[in-house]
Amino acid sequence: MNVILALALAGAVSLAGARALRQRPLVFYAGAAAAVVLYLLFAEPTPDTLVRPFQDLMQKGQLGFAFFVVVMFAGTLRKDSALGGRLLPVRGELSILGSILVCGHFVLLLANYAGLLGHFFQLRASLMVPLALSLALLAVLAVLTVTSFRRVRSAMDPRLWRRVQRLAYLFFGLVYLHILGYLLVPALQGAANARLSIAVYSVVFACYVALRIRAAMRSGATREAQGAEVKVGMH
Repeated sequence: MNVILALALAGAVSLAGARALRQRPLVFYAGAAAAVVLYLLFAEPTPDTLVRPFQDLMQKGQLGFAFFVVVMFAGTLRKDSALGGRLLPVRGELSILGSILVCGHFVLLLANYAGLLGHFFQLRASLMVPLALSLALLAVLAVLTVTSFRRVRSAMDPRLWRRVQRLAYLFFGLVYLHILGYLLVPALQGAANARLSIAVYSVVFACYVALRIRAAMRSGATREAQGAEVKVGMH
């Protein structure tokens, strides 16, 4: 249920706050950073029915990943559509927001595995692979986050920036593998929440792939039509 809650929260904030996020991004970044700090200060699990959902959303990185899902799907929208017109201009800001929120997940993850880094190549495959995947995911996330800032983007060559942003596809794939790496064993052991999370994320990623292919085909058709118009104009 936390997965669905995270997606609903990220979607609601993205849609309702798109204009404010564009105008006052630092306010949103500060709020996300405050949530991470609050979580790290009170990360000890509690049975409190109000606090525990917040801890789960932050500890498992679900809220941060949910904002990345919004960014993913926004990239498949048409610019002239109602949703595209609202979300596409703030994809960079939403990416940064998701990156900040997911920090709580990675801080504790790396803290737990820090002692293993010095013996990385002596680790069992069951530990080495998830740890390597997490480090790769963190490295790609860092690059995408830095280049999402408007000032960094404006300072970069547009062609280089677009090539760097293609790392987003690798990032989304690594996210899915990261999720499977930590949920697959509990799911196979019968954990209902793990099974639900895998099912929801699998549907989300499958829908994204389908929409991404559709957007690519639409873009190709548009380029062909424009090329045909140019040829007609030349005659």
